[in-house]
Amino acid sequence: NTKREDYIKMVSKFFQRCLKRNWPYKRLYRIFIDANRKLVDSKSSQATQNATMSQEQHDNEGNNKRDRVFLKLKFHPNYIPRKKIRELYEEELEDVLRDQLGVNQFT
Repeated sequence: NTKREDYIKMVSKFFQRCLKRNWPYKRLYRIFIDANRKLVDSKSSQATQNATMSQEQHDNEGNNKRDRVFLKLKFHPNYIPRKKIRELYEEELEDVLRDQLGVNQFT
């Protein structure tokens, strides 16, 4: 089980890495706040859903879109390469998203 403090620490590290790669602070801040809000909403709705769902239904939910995270970025001339984004995701967020939200796929 990942603690909230660990999640905050990892997200903060990821945020700082993005800043070092010249992402605008205000834009990053909005992105991270929105993403966190969606994660919290997803987690609370998932907890409610899980409480009413039988274990068999829950086990068969693997193909549900909720187990995937899609990252969509607009083109930018100084973009971060996909390979680097994947590396950062795997280093900083993969365990937290899998353990806390059941995310199994990053696209």
